Amino acid sequence: MFKFDEKTVKEAPWLENKEIDVSVKIMVKWGIIHHPKIRTYFFMLSLAILNVQQYIQVYYFIMENQFHEIIFEGFYAMCATNVLLKEIFILLNHHEVEEFLMYFHGLIEEVANSPDSDIRRNFANDTKYTKMFSVFNYSCCIMGACIFTLYSILFEDNNERRVSIYKTWAPFDQSRTPIYQLVFFFQFYVTISALLIYTPWMTLMVKFTVFGATLYKCITNSVVKSFEEFFQKENDGSYVLKNLRPEVAKVLLEKMKYTVRQHYKCLNYANKLSDLFAQIFSIEYIIQSLSLVMVLFNLNVVTNRLEIFIHICYVVMNLLVSFLFNLHAQLLQIQNEKFLEALYNSPWYIMPKRCQFYVQMLLKQSQSPPTITVCGMFPLDLAAFQTMINRSYTYYTLLRTLMAD
Repeated sequence: MFKFDEKTVKEAPWLENKEIDVSVKIMVKWGIIHHPKIRTYFFMLSLAILNVQQYIQVYYFIMENQFHEIIFEGFYAMCATNVLLKEIFILLNHHEVEEFLMYFHGLIEEVANSPDSDIRRNFANDTKYTKMFSVFNYSCCIMGACIFTLYSILFEDNNERRVSIYKTWAPFDQSRTPIYQLVFFFQFYVTISALLIYTPWMTLMVKFTVFGATLYKCITNSVVKSFEEFFQKENDGSYVLKNLRPEVAKVLLEKMKYTVRQHYKCLNYANKLSDLFAQIFSIEYIIQSLSLVMVLFNLNVVTNRLEIFIHICYVVMNLLVSFLFNLHAQLLQIQNEKFLEALYNSPWYIMPKRCQFYVQMLLKQSQSPPTITVCGMFPLDLAAFQTMINRSYTYYTLLRTLMAD
């Protein structure tokens, strides 16, 4: 589907890796990563102009005390700001992003060439899952684009004037022909372009976190298989070594050393992922929280059936995206806990002394699980998702109370 010239492939060999998500290739074609193109800067300028127009229009709504319009158009403005900040971050850090993709490519190649069939099978399942998620995410993207467009086509304001996709400030009448058509085309172009940045990026974040969780799952399975290979469970529940020969103890020691190396690789991968993309995760969490408050409030005040339907779609999509985002971020913690449990339940107390040392080292390292944090303050997980919902609803009820007064 995506063809790249020989020079591009030589500079970025990860583009030829079949396990790399299609989202990366979309971002390269669009010029977001790997040699930003003129259209990249043109889109950034277009989005920045639209975003400034949105905030100026919100300011006029504030001056006119149109609270519903402030919330509604403020929501759209924040969505645009979210994409713009992501684009700026990627452009400023595109070398680091490409280095991480190269590192990611190396890990995938290592897994593909692994002699362990269980490892290859686990990563094959990982690839199938992320492909299904990509299809789901891009389907939501298409639905979102349709909702944005249909709203502006089907809905008319109280003065029966044509409505653009976004209500933006301009020093001229935007409802006149052909100004309306030009504004509509400009806003439609920015909307589609923004979705082509936001959707691939969020899909890629899920791919990265699922891959890290699968790395942990593989070393957990390796530890369990090693213990089953070298230890036998007696009728009274105790464990004994199947073979007390020195060669067996040496093989067990080598397997423990291998586990330590693999665990360090998992920690290194998780830390690289968190350090590089912490700002994007933080922006996403904060804006998702604010957007949920705004959409919930608007859903309480709108009366038009089309607007009600659109707001319900926004709420469902917002909650679903936030839930999946936090769920996949927690996968690293879940798999780390399973690894910790496998070590703790192992018969480490009858292992040779050096093997016990490595088990203690792994137990100590696992006490601090790999986490993706928001602003370095708290981890992204289902607890954070619940907190976001609770706080959003609290702010929503506060807004309702203020409006009622």
